[in-house]
Order: sequence, then C-alpha cells, then structure tokens
Amino acid sequence: MMKNEGMSDDRPTVKANEFQEMLQISPNTFKKLLKDGKIPAPLPLGTRTRRWSKTAVLNFLNNL
Repeated sequence: MMKNEGMSDDRPTVKANEFQEMLQISPNTFKKLLKDGKIPAPLPLGTRTRRWSKTAVLNFLNNL
C-alpha cells in the first residue's frame, strides 16, 4: 500500500499529491482520510500552502 518514490530529494516537506501517490490512493480517499484524522495533518506554510513533514510521512508509512 505504500511507495517511497519521490522521497529521495532533500526537501523537508511533501506535497499532498506526493503523499497520496505514496499511499496509492485516490484524491477523494486521501481527503476522506485527512478529514477523519487517519493521516497526519499538514503544516501550514502560508495562507494557501500546506505540506507534510517528511519525517511525519515516513513515520506514518513505516507504521502501516
């Protein structure tokens, strides 16, 4: 259910579409899991920008 593709760069954050692709789920399923609190919450980086901590994403994926 997970892929670590896209995690090789040095960015400390992950975009929503990257996280979704790692989980191999649809955008609607991703939004539902986020709304239900079943995946980590994103960090606000501005008024319209949200990213996930790479550490939080890796911890989440390792605990699936």
